Amino acid sequence: MNWLDPFSRFFARFRYPVSLPEDVAKALGITVSNFLTFEQFLACLTSTDCRPVRLAKFMPREEAEELFSGSTEINRFGDRTAISYYFDHDGWLELSLIFKDGKLRRVYLNHRKITQEEGVEIPLCCSHVGSRLVMQQRSARLLRT
Repeated sequence: MNWLDPFSRFFARFRYPVSLPEDVAKALGITVSNFLTFEQFLACLTSTDCRPVRLAKFMPREEAEELFSGSTEINRFGDRTAISYYFDHDGWLELSLIFKDGKLRRVYLNHRKITQEEGVEIPLCCSHVGSRLVMQQRSARLLRT
């Protein structure tokens, strides 16, 4: 953490008094600046290059929801969780986490500026089980060297 981070967050709060782009990005595992305009931030999230590294397919519901504990609002429904962030001049940004049998299957991004009715699907990086195996293999390789 840079010693200037608290100061930059303080100044970013003038533009974004409730939620910061960094709050959403941190939960997803991507890097964005708090000094992007909301349109730039939305373009970043809807880009095909946006690949969250903290969310994975088949992740248990509790783990996936815990990543968003800093959101403005969390609403749980049957097989869906609505994660909401409020941006003062731009309204609500919602992430819909879709689950099947308690495991994460899809993530959709919704905002009034997104024209698709169901929102924009955010691709998940990998499967939760595969992600664990890769990490264990890396650790084993490091121990051998």
